[in-house]
Formats: sequence, structure tokens, C-alpha cells
Amino acid sequence: DALYSSVRKERKYSELLKYPKIIKDFAVVIDNNIETRDVIKTIFSINSKILKEVKVFDVFVSENLGVNKKSVAFQLDFYDETRTLTDEEAESDFWKSIEIVKSKFNAVLRG
Repeated sequence: DALYSSVRKERKYSELLKYPKIIKDFAVVIDNNIETRDVIKTIFSINSKILKEVKVFDVFVSENLGVNKKSVAFQLDFYDETRTLTDEEAESDFWKSIEIVKSKFNAVLRG
């Protein structure tokens, strides 16, 4: 009963997207002590109006990457609720995201 009473009964509805997303991903090699949430905050700091979501989909640790290094792969979702984006819009913000991560965290882009 206690568990059931703690459940929020208010349901929220959000309409499905009418326009397609542009999904891009990249992976960087960073120091092990860098938190992925800090990298995500930094990616959002470019203040893109079309970058809506950033997810980590892979973390890889290997001696081949270097001592105390890890590879982290990010997925970036770009979309606008009012129109279809152009590839150029998403591409511009995508590369800005990569550059800010490289400069702030001394990251190396994985090819």
C-alpha cells in the first residue's frame, strides 16, 4: 500500500515529433578521472537550440588507449519541433561540440 500510494498519478503526454531527428555520434579518448556528466554539460554549453539530447553509448578502457585513459562515445540528437533541420545546421553544432570537448578536456577524437 505504501509503495502504491507513492506513485505519481498525474500522467503527462508529449506529442510525437513531426520532424525527423538528425543523430550523430563521436568518440573521444579522455583521462579516466573525467566524469562523462561533465563532458555532457560541456557539450550542452555550446547553447545550441537544436541539440536536444546527449547520451553516452559506449565506454571502453584498454592499455592501447594509454595509461589512465578511456574512450567514451556520445550520441547527439538534433531536432526542431517546428521544422526539418538541414544537414549543415546539425553538422555545424556537431563540430562545435567536438572542438569544445577537445579543448576543455584535452580529448583526442577517435577515428
